[in-house]
Amino acid sequence: MPIYQRATINSANDVRAVATGAGSHYFDADTMRFFSSRLLSGAVALDGYETKEGRRYLFVTSERDTYAGEPRSYTVRMLTLGTVRDDRPSVEIDTVGGFQAFSTARRAWAFARSLVGLRPCGFDRYGVVCRVPGWREIWHGSDKPATACDFHADMFTSEVVNNA
Repeated sequence: MPIYQRATINSANDVRAVATGAGSHYFDADTMRFFSSRLLSGAVALDGYETKEGRRYLFVTSERDTYAGEPRSYTVRMLTLGTVRDDRPSVEIDTVGGFQAFSTARRAWAFARSLVGLRPCGFDRYGVVCRVPGWREIWHGSDKPATACDFHADMFTSEVVNNA
């Protein structure tokens, strides 16, 4: 069982510490500066605050396209705790709900809080376990449908249509 940088994740600082401790460069100063990104305070635990493999935590970042003079927009992100060989901690950071999908921090946080209890997709045909909300059943030749998120359902449907 991996040992993470923090015993619990309750804040954005905990998210940053755990990600950095696992070797992620997501929150490096150069990376944040390049994308004109900021980490907003706070975190939402989807599966509990204790750090254990497979647990998921939501946080919000803001980004701004300084070259185009665009206003700052907000993105909900998910930190998922994992393990690599030798019980070393790893993390995965995904975008949930679309990149820069929210015009205000309040809307981004409201969306993040609405996802508490969200289950993983489980439809890993494409090599990743997705965590995007919106569920559909996919019938693919078996007598029982697979449950997939909207993203994987669309990928599967387009694959079936294109290969028909």
